[in-house]
Amino acid sequence: MRLVYVAVVLLIAASAWASPIVGSSNELVNWNFENSPYDGSPWVIGTSVAIQTADPAHSHGAKCINDTGYSGLWIYQIVDETTNPLWLDNGTRKIVDLVSDIRVMGDHTWSTVDFRLGWWDVNYAEKPIVTTQGGLPVFPTTGFHWSDTVEYHFASAGVWYTVNPFNQILLPEQPRWLVVYVDYNQAPGEAIWVDNVILTSKCVPEPASAMAVLLGLTSLVGLAGIRRK
Repeated sequence: MRLVYVAVVLLIAASAWASPIVGSSNELVNWNFENSPYDGSPWVIGTSVAIQTADPAHSHGAKCINDTGYSGLWIYQIVDETTNPLWLDNGTRKIVDLVSDIRVMGDHTWSTVDFRLGWWDVNYAEKPIVTTQGGLPVFPTTGFHWSDTVEYHFASAGVWYTVNPFNQILLPEQPRWLVVYVDYNQAPGEAIWVDNVILTSKCVPEPASAMAVLLGLTSLVGLAGIRRK
């Protein structure tokens, strides 16, 4: 039996978390879901998610629209890390930070939002091709890794929370292709929104990566159970 580690976080109040990595661009294109024609691209969205108007403060967001079932409730985006101004050709590790706004509408007792990071240690020349089977994306498995899942529970409905599921974590390698994956676990009759997703990172050359860990500049929270398929 495989044990899967899930970091569970109960949101008590709306609050700011760690700042994005200085000098890094936001590596996610259409990070606020404002790009016309509002189909989410280059995000890939499940059949039960749509880009809709949230409220005047947030404008558009990625909302789960299936309030009676559990299929197709996911979004992901694959990022080419070499486009980041902090990319290093001689890098051997990578520090990654992910921040997002989330909200639930309706009875919030059972709904959660799960975040994961995925990456390949194979330096594919082109972006890996992902297929969909049974309503779920299937990522090429050669050299592919998942982080552990960070799961958020809502304290209140109708409140936008800023969350920091990956707070400058240290990846054990410097991947070219990185996946940001969000899973909506909404209960029937509820709706979850995701907006303003910010991914920043920087490459770390040896031996600086070891020094960064010693100085406490990075965290391995959420990576305790990295597994390779």
